[in-house]
Amino acid sequence: MPPAQLHIVLITAFYPPDRIAGAELGTRFIAKALAARGHKVSVLVTRPSVRNRGRCLDEGIYIHWLPFANIACIRFMSELFFGSFAILRLRPDRIHGQCLLPASFLAGFWGRLLGIPSSCYLYGHDVSGVPPIFRNNFSRWAIQLCDRVFAATEWTAGEVIKLPPFREPELRYSGFESANFSPGSRGREHIAGISDNDEVVLFIGRLIKIKGIECLFRAIQGLSAERPALKIVIIGSGEDGPYFKHLATELKIKEFLVWIDYVPNEDLANYYRAADVFVLPSDREPFGVVNLEALACGTPVVTTGVMGIKEVVRDGEEGIFFTPGDDGSLAAAISRLLDDSDERTRLGQNGVKRAAAFAWPPLLEQWVETFEEECQ
Repeated sequence: MPPAQLHIVLITAFYPPDRIAGAELGTRFIAKALAARGHKVSVLVTRPSVRNRGRCLDEGIYIHWLPFANIACIRFMSELFFGSFAILRLRPDRIHGQCLLPASFLAGFWGRLLGIPSSCYLYGHDVSGVPPIFRNNFSRWAIQLCDRVFAATEWTAGEVIKLPPFREPELRYSGFESANFSPGSRGREHIAGISDNDEVVLFIGRLIKIKGIECLFRAIQGLSAERPALKIVIIGSGEDGPYFKHLATELKIKEFLVWIDYVPNEDLANYYRAADVFVLPSDREPFGVVNLEALACGTPVVTTGVMGIKEVVRDGEEGIFFTPGDDGSLAAAISRLLDDSDERTRLGQNGVKRAAAFAWPPLLEQWVETFEEECQ
């Protein structure tokens, strides 16, 4: 029998829709699963939201956007201060951090002080990208203090083991919202500027340089002369967006690009289905949930196979890998799939089967059981 209603606090830096990536979506899905089980769930969001302030009740989840001092030298300390104040006020039965800092440190520290179970879920960039001053202090304490430490991929687990106290985390893969992503009509009427005769390549993600968008643009420049029907649909926004738009003009590929700032998560499947190929050219990518979404819709993937990607997509089975930063090999992979509809179909069918192993429902059941068992 599950325990009586628990008050569970999840801590995250961002929450959808302010950022829609693996860690943020994972926070929402875990919170929804716990709330559906009858538990009270409070989500503490340590970074500011452009859309929300204060506290709200959303889908049965209490979301608290904490005050934030956006001053370079005190940002992190302000997250610790306001996060600590919120935890002391809420007095939860169970506490969990999504990503390493500050969430996992807050979970481990206050879990010990309050005598309640604590855990953290580490994704990749949050571990490998920690500056030395934090890695040697707060990170080691976060990993040491949490009762349980989970990693989203084997690659992430390997990065965690490198950090003091050299603790081996439990592997628990992240997932995707399978209810929203499945094969279906490949109609394109919903995408302005795209026709049925176009060769459509799709990119979805933040417009930042580590996503490899410059490599994609240079590959398109190389293909533009021989493939006049080529169209690249780019969905996303980010701090490097102006740079990429300037680069597109400089490379003379503007006519091949369709820019879309935002599409609601529940509508993204229509764009995956409409694409002939999905491309994620990241230089660094701990997991790549967008690859799973594409596979679930039956769209083959061209990606780099770096970090955790190769644990999700298999080269030659669901997609094609290319060397990060090599626009020539990226162009060749795109052309290969655009020229071979049978290969696209084979990879797409394999992708649907592969994605099923990462669907959220059974993974969320594991999370709910973990939280409830530790509180019995």
